[in-house]
Amino acid sequence: MNSLGVTYKLSFGDFGTDGYGAEQWALFTITSIFIPLVMFNLIIAIMGDTYGRVKEESVMVDLKEQANLVMEIESLMTWKRESGSETYITIAYEDSIYDDGQAQQDIDKRNGALYENVSKMCSQLS
Repeated sequence: MNSLGVTYKLSFGDFGTDGYGAEQWALFTITSIFIPLVMFNLIIAIMGDTYGRVKEESVMVDLKEQANLVMEIESLMTWKRESGSETYITIAYEDSIYDDGQAQQDIDKRNGALYENVSKMCSQLS
């Protein structure tokens, strides 16, 4: 029973080794190696479980944030509803851009048209 008490105290950092016999030194050595290993395995298991839970919910959270962004854009564009023209949200993916010169010219042309449209909207608001 004394050895269990020593092991319990050792787990909380009580290293009072005065008067230890051979059996207690062996137990001290084993527990000073075994307890940190168990604790490291425990923290790895907890972190793995947390990572799995976050990874599982990441798609749902991403979609929820995208929906919130769409709602925010929609609420900001209420003035555009009265004009009678249809409005679309454009999503650009990085893999749809190619390295050839024609694609870059198309992008520059679209950016210029977008800049003109934004300028017109700003002038209508002021």
